[in-house]
Amino acid sequence: MIDSNPLFSFHRLSPKEIMKFILQEDRMKGVPLGECLESWRWGSYTTVMWETNLKGMVSFIESWINQNKKGYEELFNEKDCGYRIPNLPHINHKECPRDFNHNGTLTDLGGIVRCAHISKKRLKPNFIDNYPESIDDFSQVPKIDYFEREPELYAPDRADWGDDESYYKTFGEEIEEYKREMEKFDEEEQTELITEPCYTILSDNNSVLSLETILRRLNLMPESRGITCDLWKYDNGCSPERIQEMTNEEKKDYALWPHCRGHTEPVMQIEYPFDGVTMAFYVKRWHEQSSNPPLFENEHQEKINQRQLYSIMERKRRLIKS
Repeated sequence: MIDSNPLFSFHRLSPKEIMKFILQEDRMKGVPLGECLESWRWGSYTTVMWETNLKGMVSFIESWINQNKKGYEELFNEKDCGYRIPNLPHINHKECPRDFNHNGTLTDLGGIVRCAHISKKRLKPNFIDNYPESIDDFSQVPKIDYFEREPELYAPDRADWGDDESYYKTFGEEIEEYKREMEKFDEEEQTELITEPCYTILSDNNSVLSLETILRRLNLMPESRGITCDLWKYDNGCSPERIQEMTNEEKKDYALWPHCRGHTEPVMQIEYPFDGVTMAFYVKRWHEQSSNPPLFENEHQEKINQRQLYSIMERKRRLIKS
């Protein structure tokens, strides 16, 4: 037991300091995981919070496993603790959550059932742009979204400038270029066909989930949050540190309109509607999936991406050709 272990001395330590303390020198050896998790959590009437992110929690659990390499399978919780062992949070949709009107399913080589709906749209070929490739929330595979970008006037708003004569003298070339591009945009027809398979995950009941995926699906806390710079300190603009982090395109836009548009930063807290004992049972369920279930999502993706994404993209290629 942690509280009877003379190596543990929690007096005047915050939960975060307790976490750092018990990670040292095999201090979790022989101690149930549920008890270790309970020792450094914050609690309210309805939820429990740990001061770390998802990868930090998985690393903590990995450290506990490493400290209890022999027989840790029997150490998740005290026997007969009276808790019901929960089921893993597999995805199981009867309808496509991206759009309930989507039809058709396919099963990829990883055993995941996906939406097979194909969306088509036409865009103006000379004005097609795309967002950077990112992992789609619904399909959990890389995706590029294409859209039509109207010409933009690279000049500050005339109303903010004040003097009309000075404004047109300074930005006259940009204004004329904008007018020419808008004329081309209005005249061009939407002839480029864009085909977009949905691939939303409908069911992954037959898949082995990484521990990070399990904890992510159960987490109530957003993983990032929007913030703004100190508008009084920086005269509605951004701090020098934030400006340094901007891309060249963002710096160009900022130079035209030097106002803080907001930023995102990671949240170093995770929150769940259950305590550390229940979390330990989720870890037990994770462990029971296979002989060597993955801890982290990237580790899991490395194992399945080559065969799974090839299957998906090959089907996408055939569908576009047809």
